[in-house]
Amino acid sequence: MVWLQCLSLWIRPHLQFFPFAWLAFGYIVVVRNKVITSNLSVRRLASLCVAALSFLLSVEAALISSPWLAYVAAVILVTAWMLLRLGKTKWMTVLAISSILWITVPLPVGYDGKLIEMLQSKSSLAASLVLDCLGVLHVRDGNVLDLTGKQLFVAEACSGIDSLYALMAICLSVVIWFRQPWVVGVLSLSLVPVWASCSNLLRLVTIAVGIDWFKTDLSSGTPHTILGLAVFAAAFLVDFCFIQFAGTCYKAFFDKAVPNRLNQESSVNQGNAALPNPSMRLWEMASIGILVVCFSIFGAYSFWAMQSRNFHRTPEFDPSTLDRIAEATRLPDRLGASTRQSFKQEKRDRHSTFGEHSNISIYTAPACTFTLSIDFPFRGFHPLERCYEARGWVVESLPKQINIECNTGRDQTNDGNCVVHEVDLKNAEGKSAFLLYSLFQLDGQQRKSLSSSNRGLERLEQSILEPVTFQIQLFSESAETLNQSEREERKKNFADAVTLLRNSFLFLAD
Repeated sequence: MVWLQCLSLWIRPHLQFFPFAWLAFGYIVVVRNKVITSNLSVRRLASLCVAALSFLLSVEAALISSPWLAYVAAVILVTAWMLLRLGKTKWMTVLAISSILWITVPLPVGYDGKLIEMLQSKSSLAASLVLDCLGVLHVRDGNVLDLTGKQLFVAEACSGIDSLYALMAICLSVVIWFRQPWVVGVLSLSLVPVWASCSNLLRLVTIAVGIDWFKTDLSSGTPHTILGLAVFAAAFLVDFCFIQFAGTCYKAFFDKAVPNRLNQESSVNQGNAALPNPSMRLWEMASIGILVVCFSIFGAYSFWAMQSRNFHRTPEFDPSTLDRIAEATRLPDRLGASTRQSFKQEKRDRHSTFGEHSNISIYTAPACTFTLSIDFPFRGFHPLERCYEARGWVVESLPKQINIECNTGRDQTNDGNCVVHEVDLKNAEGKSAFLLYSLFQLDGQQRKSLSSSNRGLERLEQSILEPVTFQIQLFSESAETLNQSEREERKKNFADAVTLLRNSFLFLAD
């Protein structure tokens, strides 16, 4: 499961630096800390307690098949080893060195995605304001900058998320390598978001100015890569200079306040080096043996689970299967008073949050135009509103779960009703949107969220053993908020669509 989490980190652009973080961690531990083992029983006891915590998390990771939790348990286990390996190193130093690994752990329960969405929104707004000052003609639509003849989508790489994580890891490594005090380290880390935001704002503005003034496209290909490396190097240089400046100021002030500090530290280190390394006690050896056996048992269980189940994130579909799905999901020309304008199939990146495949029908109603779409594949429950938040929409209130009559499918729950998630959205241009969506397994059974009271907990529901699901959504965008009668009409359209589409994947389930 740790290997699966590493593969997951590798496909996230802002975390692809994680192998270098582990290498930097190993180099610092081996080269800069020659003294091993601990003379203190409290240090050994703390190490065993941390290892026991890692074991408990490993048990939970094995039970719910969570690679993320297994990776966290691995980092904690390495920290337990460090407490013994760096026996004469200060507790704060051990914590600082282990923090290099913690930078590679994505934020839990969906907050990593929320951070990306926030940075995308802030980056697009800041870039728009700078372009206004420079006189570059453009229109900002959510996270899209519409220039003359060119649209720039503020993706993760241009939102600052790539350089933010990498700069934090480099900053920690530099602080530890140069043995800067913790005050300098905390201050330097707190300013990393500033350097990252400024560098990525520079990249966005440079791309827009290059297109508008010099008719040069730096938004893709080798020029975009070179530009990204240049602004990252500039951000790192600024951060490095600040670390050196802050460290020099701290040393000048502290050495003046405590003139004999270096001599005192030298004598303490010499005294510690002269102390013998006692042998392990019986209870310590027994505790370590028990932990090794327990880790082995759950390691074997995890290996068995990986061999006996499908651990792929999502399945692949061949062209003939996609054609069958398209035929099965083609909605009629009319749904109530609405008329279908067009039908299209859309293929995205395999890891797109909207799903790799979508079969989209666009309908015209007397009051508005709306989209009915079936999106697939997903694993378990998929909180669709977050995808729209990434595009610049703002959720006006917590999504509501409502029941709509839908008498079809093999799973007749709630007296034939199906649970539908209802969301109201707004964007920066004042437009409103009405969103309805439901998720179903391939056999037609509905997949509902278990955390309706806290929408931040769906991440804990999405383990790699979750069943494959597909999503049916209705999205209606308008200049004004829909009135109650129009909302009820859209709900009826959605119920009709679910009735027709819910069993579209039965041939795959069978």
